[in-house]
Amino acid sequence: EDQPPPAHGRCPGTARAAMRRLLDAHKYWRQLPEQVLAHTPTPSLVVFMDMVRANVRAVIGRAGGAERWRPHLKTTKMAPVWQELLDQGVRSFKCATVREARVFLDLLAEPLGTTPRDVDLLVAYPLAPPNLAELARLAAGREGAARVSVIAEDPDAVDEIPEHLGVWLDINPAGPDGSAATAYNRTGCPADNRVQQAAVVARAGPRFRGVHYYDGHCPGPATYSALLDLVGDLPLDGTPFSSAEEVPLVTSGTPTFEAALDLPALRERPGHQVSPGTVVFADGRTLDQTHEALGLQPAALVLTTVVSRPGASFATCDAGSKAVAAEVGDPCAYVMGRPDLVALRPSEEHLPLRWTGELASGLSGQGPPWRKDLLLLCPAHACPTVNLAEDALLVEDFERQRRVPVDARAHGF
Repeated sequence: EDQPPPAHGRCPGTARAAMRRLLDAHKYWRQLPEQVLAHTPTPSLVVFMDMVRANVRAVIGRAGGAERWRPHLKTTKMAPVWQELLDQGVRSFKCATVREARVFLDLLAEPLGTTPRDVDLLVAYPLAPPNLAELARLAAGREGAARVSVIAEDPDAVDEIPEHLGVWLDINPAGPDGSAATAYNRTGCPADNRVQQAAVVARAGPRFRGVHYYDGHCPGPATYSALLDLVGDLPLDGTPFSSAEEVPLVTSGTPTFEAALDLPALRERPGHQVSPGTVVFADGRTLDQTHEALGLQPAALVLTTVVSRPGASFATCDAGSKAVAAEVGDPCAYVMGRPDLVALRPSEEHLPLRWTGELASGLSGQGPPWRKDLLLLCPAHACPTVNLAEDALLVEDFERQRRVPVDARAHGF
C-alpha cells in the first residue's frame, strides 16, 4: 500500500517511486551472514554504511557542493556516520540537544590526522538555562575543535547566551503564500516583526552569525521571498557583515530542501545552506518527500523476528513502538522486499503485519511469514527510531560488521 501523504513537503508522484525503492531487500540481506544473524538480538537497528556513503554523495551533488549542506545530526546520532560526513567534506552541522553537541565535539577532539578543525556547529533549538550553561562549558573546553552557535528569537534571549557562543537569528517562517497567517509556528521571531528582528541582531553585534529559517511545511517562492526581504531590512552595523547578501542563511529540512535549491534567488546566493538530516538514512518519509532521481536508498533498518502467527493473514514481529517510532501514524514502517506485508498499529512490544497477498510486478509469491522468520523494516521516521536504540549493528560489507553505541541518543548531558 502507498504511504498516506504527509502533512507537508510531498513531491508529486513520488509515493509509488518510494515503494519501488523498498523492494530490493537482497542487497541488504547479502551483507548479513548467517553467523551474524544467529547472534544478533532483535529488534536491532542495522546501519548499512555503503548506503550511507551513497546517500551523502547524492545530497552533496544535489546541493552543488558540501559547503551548501548543513545536515542535522539528530537523525544519525552516532560518531561513525558523522565521521563519514566529515570525510566527504561536510563542515557545517546542526544539532538539537546538548548530548548531540557533546558527542560531536568529542569526535572532533579525537587525535585523528584526517579530522578537520574548520567545523561550524549550530545548536538549532532554544535551550533551557541549565542546558545552555552546559553547552557553553563544552564549547569553552573544546575551543578550536568547532565554532559553536545557538539560535535566538528575542533580544532578552541574546543576553542569556554566553559570550563565546555565536548567535543566529531564528525566524518563524512565513507560510506558502508569504504571510505570517500561514506560518510554521514552532519557534522563532515572527517573519513580519522587523523591530524584534533588528533588536536581536543589534544585541548580538559581532556574535551575529546569520539567519536560521526552518521552513518546515512551507516550500515555495513566496516563503523564501519573505526571508530575503527581512534579511534586507536587518541592521548590520557592528556585525561581521557589510551587506545583506553576505548574511548566511540556513533553511530547509528534508521536505523542502530540493525546492530551496531550485530557487534561483537562493541557488545563486553563496551563503545559503539547506539542512536536511533524514536524507542520510533515507527513511520511508524521506523517500516519499524527495524525487526518485536523487537516488536515495534506505540505510538504517530494523532487524525484527516474527514471534507469532495469530491468524492466517496476520503475523506479529517484535519491533513495537519501543523499537520503531510510531508518532507518524500508520504504517510506521515498511517491510523491505515484502510489499504484501502491511504494518498495522504497533503496541509497545508488538508490530502486527497484515498479509495482503498482493505483490508488485516481478516478485514471486512468498506467502505470509512464519514464526522465527527474520524481516528488515524501513522506519517511516528514522530520527526517533534511532533514538530508541542503545546500539546499532554497523555493516560495512559481508565480511565486516560491528556493534557501535548510539552515543547521542536521548537527553541529558
